[in-house]
Amino acid sequence: MNDLIVAKPYSDGDTAAIERLTPILGACIPKGQTVRLTRDGLREDLGEAMYKLAVAAKNAPPAG
Repeated sequence: MNDLIVAKPYSDGDTAAIERLTPILGACIPKGQTVRLTRDGLREDLGEAMYKLAVAAKNAPPAG
């Protein structure tokens, strides 16, 4: 996921990162269902999720 966030949009790196994510995302979709995502939408959704995870980690109590 990080590869997609840091890749220049519409670059070869961006395409490669999306291709690596395709089977992972496909495993999350019920059989017979389809989902249509745009590059920009996927980047936005992943960026938002990563931001929320970073905030949650920062605010989490120390382990142990």
